Amino acid sequence: MVHRANPAIAFATLLLASCAGVPGHRGEGAPAAPATPAAPARAGDWERLEPLAPISVALLFHRSSDVPFPEVELAGTLPGVCRVTEPEARKEAFDGAWERLREIDRGVAARRRWLITIPQALGGYDLRRGAFPTGLARDSAPAFSRVHYCGQDGMSYAVALTNWKDFALVAVPEARAREFVRGNGQREATLDLEVEVAGAQPGPPHTLLVRVLRVRLRDAAGGGELADTGVR
Repeated sequence: MVHRANPAIAFATLLLASCAGVPGHRGEGAPAAPATPAAPARAGDWERLEPLAPISVALLFHRSSDVPFPEVELAGTLPGVCRVTEPEARKEAFDGAWERLREIDRGVAARRRWLITIPQALGGYDLRRGAFPTGLARDSAPAFSRVHYCGQDGMSYAVALTNWKDFALVAVPEARAREFVRGNGQREATLDLEVEVAGAQPGPPHTLLVRVLRVRLRDAAGGGELADTGVR
């Protein structure tokens, strides 16, 4: 007689095995309690957030620090100016770039919250805490080098998450975690972070400090939402 494995037991075993490296107590290096919703989450809020682009990071950094504003270099990164080398054509391109740069700067100054999107493989599901480790770290956000600023020397900016530990674990209902792991064995996810500026740290690289307000986990394979912490 052939004995077939119980699917529920097999899946529970998979979850337990996958979280073998997750600390089980609050010791040195252990993650904080899982981030759980602190306010009702509204999906439409995410669509209203502006992605934190390279030029936005640079403008926000200089607005938050005493480092001189590199107006010529930033104007030189704009479409229609970047890589224009012929002197007369470049002068003409710059003539129209100044006002565009100021308009972008005004828009940046008027916005308080931003969106950072990070592709991430989640850690093993923590059955005891009912949460996935997000893998977030201080330097998880994208960094921007001279490649992102039209190849100009000296142009490099980073973004640092000041309170990443608050979102090291994000609560996901066990039933949803089971569904996610069944369809996405590598636990590939997309992390959407709603952030606000918290300061600046001169470099190199110049670093914009941001505080994470909210995290949304999405299934990178199926696109469905796993969790939304709401604004904390």
